[in-house]
Amino acid sequence: MILSPEQIKSIAFGAAYVDLKDGMITLHRFTADQEKLYSTVNEDFYRKTFAGAGISLEFLSNSRDLELLCYLTPASSRRFFSISVFVDGEKCDELKMSFEDLNNRSGYVGKKFKLGDSAEQKRVSVYLPWSFSAQIVKLALDDGAFIKTVEKKSKMIFFGDSITHGYDAHDTHNSYATRLSRMLDADTRNKGIGGEIFRPELSDLKDDEFEPDIITVAYGTNDWCAMDSYVAMQEKCERFYENLTKNYPNAKIFALSPIWRVDFDNTTRVGKFEDAKEIIKNAVAKYSNVTFIDAYDFVPHSEDLMDDRYVHPSDKGFEYYATALYSEIKKHI
Repeated sequence: MILSPEQIKSIAFGAAYVDLKDGMITLHRFTADQEKLYSTVNEDFYRKTFAGAGISLEFLSNSRDLELLCYLTPASSRRFFSISVFVDGEKCDELKMSFEDLNNRSGYVGKKFKLGDSAEQKRVSVYLPWSFSAQIVKLALDDGAFIKTVEKKSKMIFFGDSITHGYDAHDTHNSYATRLSRMLDADTRNKGIGGEIFRPELSDLKDDEFEPDIITVAYGTNDWCAMDSYVAMQEKCERFYENLTKNYPNAKIFALSPIWRVDFDNTTRVGKFEDAKEIIKNAVAKYSNVTFIDAYDFVPHSEDLMDDRYVHPSDKGFEYYATALYSEIKKHI
């Protein structure tokens, strides 16, 4: 039983909008206006908006199998990707490949995933790659199987840089944002972009009719490296939160400081690494719906928990990150 575009749209989470072109379905995590904004920033950031970070297909079914065919295009600086399939909250199958497996070009990938031997109702979750754009060509279940969408308990938006985007989870479901969305059973929009800084123009653009209960913001590490001065970072940070609180006055917003990185003891044009934390903390102090969270120790200070041995957590590092962040958020919701 091949699912129709409307059926696929009804079970898609993490997508701001969906379009159908040349028989392929594209799930967009950024709104059209947000994509247009990034098209004016640079080609690399614009390309990254099409990554599948945080996008999933989730539904109830009695099907024993699921067949998925996608057309994949690189949408990050990483050349590995995975598609993870969960049944009733546990990973049951996956597809892991590299760009080299595709002969260093965009191409079709597919697999028939096993959902188990039982024909009883089960909750199925398919997590698309955070590092690639995955256009859906075909999604099929067993003939005669039923499919029903699921209800999520809350809505979330993640703003952030490469770490929020998913760098460097080798299993796409292991990024801290995707882990946290499962923990909170939330319909989430992941706005992470590798290399990004506080960009007030982004927080000035609402996600159409999507009204989040929770928003997390995790910039700062690139700002500390790339900004011209302490004042420059301060101004962008303050404007970002001014726009965000104006657009989402009813959301619980969590402002995260950057996690530990190997070169934390350097001094940049912004200052010391803790200065970036202080800029964020001071910028949000006046907002009643914003809670500052010191995330510096969320990932233990070890190169072994950084996939690049520098700044991007490994799958295990992300487990620490998500668990710590979940614990802090639960205190306020």
